[in-house]
Amino acid sequence: MKNKKRPVIREELPVPAGIIPLFLLKRKKKTSRHTSDSATQKKIH
Repeated sequence: MKNKKRPVIREELPVPAGIIPLFLLKRKKKTSRHTSDSATQKKIH
């Protein structure tokens, strides 16, 4: 799995390896925030 994913990422995103995990972390945080926001809104309603 790891060997297959690495070349694909390099082809799609020609970016230094340090930036990719930060981008993924930002995405995960955004998705988690959306889920938490929707959960809080449901509780309020």
